[in-house]
Amino acid sequence: MDMQHEERLRQQLMDGWARGTGDPSATETQTKIISHRMRADEETARFHLPAIQKIADGPMFVPTALMILHDCYRRGWAVDADPATALRHLEAAVAGGSESARWYLATYLLDGDTMRSVLPPDPQRALGILRKLERGAKDVSVRSLSRMSAASYLVRHVPIRELSVQDREIVDQYADDEAQVASRDYLPLALFYAQGADDTDYSGYQYRRSRELLQRGLKSRVESVNRACMTQLQTWGVAPKPAPVPTATEKAVKTIKVTGMLGGVAAVMIFWSFVGLFLLSVAAAINAVIVPIVLIVFGIAAVLAFLRRG
Repeated sequence: MDMQHEERLRQQLMDGWARGTGDPSATETQTKIISHRMRADEETARFHLPAIQKIADGPMFVPTALMILHDCYRRGWAVDADPATALRHLEAAVAGGSESARWYLATYLLDGDTMRSVLPPDPQRALGILRKLERGAKDVSVRSLSRMSAASYLVRHVPIRELSVQDREIVDQYADDEAQVASRDYLPLALFYAQGADDTDYSGYQYRRSRELLQRGLKSRVESVNRACMTQLQTWGVAPKPAPVPTATEKAVKTIKVTGMLGGVAAVMIFWSFVGLFLLSVAAAINAVIVPIVLIVFGIAAVLAFLRRG
């Protein structure tokens, strides 16, 4: 850790905080800079923690300071883990209007994880928060995360025929956004849409969306997701057929074609090389004839001019 650099960052942060009525957005920005550094290194987190605590307890609402404290106490990062203290800071950020804090609260209510001891799961409350954020959050990233969290839970826990119109729209928008869908959700989404089909023609139109999701899952970088999606496609009998292995004859024919193409290219290049050499030789021959004549003409002209002056 570069102590001098970290000390300058901390001093800049504390100078803004000390003014009290200064620009909260500037203090928020400075706190975010320190936040990234604290997450990367526990020693750096321990160094900045007292200053972050002062900011959180100060007169300005700086949500990032509260979220830093929430994260440290939740994970036991630079301090002893304390879920109750983590929840207190999270709720303070929520009360102040932080959209990202509301999203974190909703995710804990869906699956408590380390917060389960102080925040029992409450999926209905969580979905209520996520629906509001998905519709009305000012932060685009929070809207996107809320849609992902809600859709991921719904496709695993609510049958497609029991889904409300609003929730179905959330799932549909999530499934249609190739850049947003998490790898872990390809198979659950495919099975979710398969519930809506009333026949077993897996190659038919009713399974189109499910097949597309599984095929997108085959491109995932997560090997377990690739295998799960391929297994489901094989179970339905609609797995993409691998490209046929070329026979020895086909390989030989292809080799001959490629060799012929390369030979043709080489022949054309050689031909134009000879043409170029021929043209250069012609130009050199012409120059060999013309240059002496030009020199003689200039010489005669010079002599005549001299004689006239004489």
